[in-house]
Amino acid sequence: MILSFKKAPVYTGAFFFLCFFVYILVCWPALSGGFILDDWPNLSALEKVKNWQDIWAYSFSGTSGPMGRSLSYFSFALQANDWPDNPFPFKALNLAIHCINGLLCYIACYLYARHLHFNNKKTIVFAALCTFLWMFSPLHASTVFYVVQRMVLLASLFVWLGVTGFLLGTLLELRGSPYAGRWIATTSLALAYLLGMFSKESAVLLGVFVAVLYFMKVRGSFTSSQRWWDLWVIGVALMPVIVTAVYLCWGGRYLGSYSSREFNVEQRLYSEWRILWEYVSKIIFPTAVKINLLNDDFEFSKGLMNPLTTSLSGLAWLSLVMLGIAVRKKWPFILFGTLWFLGGHLLESTILGLELYFEHRNYLPSAGIIIAMVWGSFELWERVAQLQSRVMRVTGKVILFVVPGLYCVWLIGVLSDEVMSWRSQESFTLAAINDRPRSLRAHQVAASYMATEGDYLGSAMLLHKIDISWPDYPGTYAWLVFLHCVDGRVVMPAKQEVIERFKKGRFDLATSDAFYEIYQVKLKGACEQLSWQVFRKYIHAVMSNENFPEYGLNDNLFRLEVFSYIEERNLEKVNALFESRNEKEMSISLLRLKMEMLSLSGREKDVLSLIKRIKERYRNNKKIWVINRHYFLEMEKKIKDSLEAVKVDEKRES
Repeated sequence: MILSFKKAPVYTGAFFFLCFFVYILVCWPALSGGFILDDWPNLSALEKVKNWQDIWAYSFSGTSGPMGRSLSYFSFALQANDWPDNPFPFKALNLAIHCINGLLCYIACYLYARHLHFNNKKTIVFAALCTFLWMFSPLHASTVFYVVQRMVLLASLFVWLGVTGFLLGTLLELRGSPYAGRWIATTSLALAYLLGMFSKESAVLLGVFVAVLYFMKVRGSFTSSQRWWDLWVIGVALMPVIVTAVYLCWGGRYLGSYSSREFNVEQRLYSEWRILWEYVSKIIFPTAVKINLLNDDFEFSKGLMNPLTTSLSGLAWLSLVMLGIAVRKKWPFILFGTLWFLGGHLLESTILGLELYFEHRNYLPSAGIIIAMVWGSFELWERVAQLQSRVMRVTGKVILFVVPGLYCVWLIGVLSDEVMSWRSQESFTLAAINDRPRSLRAHQVAASYMATEGDYLGSAMLLHKIDISWPDYPGTYAWLVFLHCVDGRVVMPAKQEVIERFKKGRFDLATSDAFYEIYQVKLKGACEQLSWQVFRKYIHAVMSNENFPEYGLNDNLFRLEVFSYIEERNLEKVNALFESRNEKEMSISLLRLKMEMLSLSGREKDVLSLIKRIKERYRNNKKIWVINRHYFLEMEKKIKDSLEAVKVDEKRES
């Protein structure tokens, strides 16, 4: 029996009851915090979710990755009734998923400890300590309390399930049940890949984690079936990783998102060498000041020697890998932790044109370092136990017992401090400013919070300071325009200066957010000093900015321009706008809007022609068409029925 230790279930149950109780107690204040940053663009469509058909449509509406992350969006859709006024259930579910992941982490570590040939008592202690350190890691605060990062939590849940299935399957084969073991390992990996990648694409790294576990320890336990498992790891575990790598690199596809970045692929790769060491520091020696969601103050590497820490960081990683290889038989935990950690960052911390720095990327990679730390301490315990001096043995064991205990208490304290920064928008804003005084985004968040609280003049003063420290950002002027809308006392630059900033400024996501808020204010009849004509002139200036991507954010601004004409009841201008835009490049949502505008204008034949073109365009894209077809088919039926009724009436009259 794998669980041969008779009291193991009792100890495990007691451990998890205490662990979950303490974790929930520590984290409870953060559940009252609000939605922030990317929560809004990802979840705003929940307002339209009213029935199961809407849930279906929303679940498959994701554009964050090539797989759509439909499982994650489905979990959000089930909580649509609480959006946007009640974030508590969203955060509570995130916390619950993290606790489930902790349980799966325990099982995986328990099974791996059996592969390490630990005795029953050591196995339980090993799994419990690894799980506690991973669960209570303060670095995971942003993953748990940042609602949209449920994508990471769900993907990780299935990765843990896949790892657990693999370890259980290999143990079963070693204990005389090869067919059951292979079936469990293969089925669990297939399901984990399928469900994990529909949660977030980073789940594809499951194969990397399985390969590290296998080649570092599991492989050596097999004799006659070793070749079969070698082929299994390559063909089943690693093949999805290889296919993903080919997909991303084919035709330079990975370069697609660099158009809105200040760095190129080489500079990003160099920068990540340094960032990875910062991650390690936050995992092993976390403090509340070190950890924060906003890390845009990090200055990317301009070259291999600029700054010098770039090359030093690269050499340090190379040296660590070489050291791990050299001592892999004596101290295998060094290579294990290094490969697991680096392997877990292959997708988001290498060549893809994502933002440089996010702490939630360490949710699973950190487990490798933590397991290595615990594994290493167990090896050290064995060496201490072999010392000839009784005094040295006792002293060593006391140290190895007390130090981890104090470390666990310290982690709880740091996590508690970090939780306090998530308990409200005010605490989040203050923590961001205090922890990241050189962060543009932290200051933008602070200015936005002040405006939300009605301190328009204070928000404007902060924006003017932001413009001095971070010049050339259009978002700063866009928010000043908004503040001037709601409070005429706010001083803003001359209109022509604003337009020039919008035309030539640096890429800034805050720009689109500000224009949306301006639009919302004008919908309520306020901001008379800013006409719809000037509003559109500002939008046109931003849309002509070569530093902004051609689509995506540009589409959002185009919608606002369309809506502004609708408010003026100028459908002729709306249709002219759509005619001036390349229809082949329009998203399905823009095509739907175009259809609705043509219908309101009474252009039924043009609507039918547009629907015909849309059907042809999405003939081979079943996913998008199945989700959205009812909008177009209902309109088509409505128009055809209307035309048919007209024909019937004409026949009667004749």
